Amino acid sequence: MNKIEDEEVPMRTMLDAVLDMGEERGRKRSEARGMQHLLRGLLENRFGPLSPEANERLAGADAATLLRWGLRFLTATRIDEVLAD
Repeated sequence: MNKIEDEEVPMRTMLDAVLDMGEERGRKRSEARGMQHLLRGLLENRFGPLSPEANERLAGADAATLLRWGLRFLTATRIDEVLAD
């Protein structure tokens, strides 16, 4: 038996909750990175190389913002239409 299995139920439950939170945070980061990668490729394909500012905005965006930008990409004719706040 290992130490965690020997602990009382509340300690295991607390540790499980902390591990679950870490896994969820990692999943969200990974999801956002994938969305950034896809959107960057789409933007570069349509508009050419991205400016440093556009790259910064992509790198700092959360998943909800990236999704909003991705939807705007469908009808945008300029990159500033996609990345508008």
